[in-house]
Amino acid sequence: GTAGVGHDGGSRCDPWRHGHGFQGYPPRETPATLVVLTVNTVARHQSRISGGGSRPGSETRVAKTLEFGVNLNNREPLIAPGYGMPQLLDLSQTVEGLGFDSVWVGDSVLARHRFEALTTLAAVAARTQRVQLGTAVLLPMLRHPVLLANEVANLDHVAHGRLILGVGIGNNNPAVAQEFAACGVPIARRVGLFEEGI
Repeated sequence: GTAGVGHDGGSRCDPWRHGHGFQGYPPRETPATLVVLTVNTVARHQSRISGGGSRPGSETRVAKTLEFGVNLNNREPLIAPGYGMPQLLDLSQTVEGLGFDSVWVGDSVLARHRFEALTTLAAVAARTQRVQLGTAVLLPMLRHPVLLANEVANLDHVAHGRLILGVGIGNNNPAVAQEFAACGVPIARRVGLFEEGI
């Protein structure tokens, strides 16, 4: 889910609403939303189990942590003046320096123009050391599953095991249907192809 997002699509913790810019970025002058502080709560409750497992009478304790990530908004460089790939990569470093756990990019081939997710994350991997890198979310049906598996495995090597592959089936709306058709994939089969690809 997304925390801190207002009904108007902006972030409740948007620093521009208070008259000051995010470090390294000028105050916003256009309606385009730079999703800097829209925080995605990552539903990855890491469990650490100790105390003997299944032995009779043993004590099992589970510690859960809630992680926070930032959407780098890989659409913004294509729709907002003054924000391009250099700024996106700088932002990934800033987010890491602020202590967030992960950074995320979206995926779309044609329906919503954006920088391609996996190659963008490869560039982010080269600029960061600790944060995990996620897709939110990738549509695997639009890629050949063997080639996609090869690309994802290679990216995880580049990122030293930091990749989180978030996948989904996509919405069934006219823009997405056209995207599927352009990729030669019937949108009516997206669920079956998704399951088969996984």
